[in-house]
Amino acid sequence: MPFSFNVGDRIFPAGVYTVQLDHEKQVLVIRGEDRKPLMLLANNEESKDAPKTSQLVFRRVGDHFFLEEAWVQGSNQGQSLPSGVYEKEIARRQNDVAQKITVQAQAR
Repeated sequence: MPFSFNVGDRIFPAGVYTVQLDHEKQVLVIRGEDRKPLMLLANNEESKDAPKTSQLVFRRVGDHFFLEEAWVQGSNQGQSLPSGVYEKEIARRQNDVAQKITVQAQAR
């Protein structure tokens, strides 16, 4: 990741991460190079068209990035994470409209 980002109330610094989707258990797992895995409940999503590359989608509010969705190359099934309390507080304080930022990822 070229920037730091938030998932819930946790901040992840810029770096290399592994993101795994488990549609059956509705769980998204994030692993950093030197951190314990973080397991999150996620909502299964479906798209008409499968993405050509794996993607992570973020909501940008001011200078903060919040992980919103994860999609795997060639699959029309992804997962989304709901907005957390911290994100809602930042949005309220910033009085800013969220922008979507998509980052391509490598599928493994």
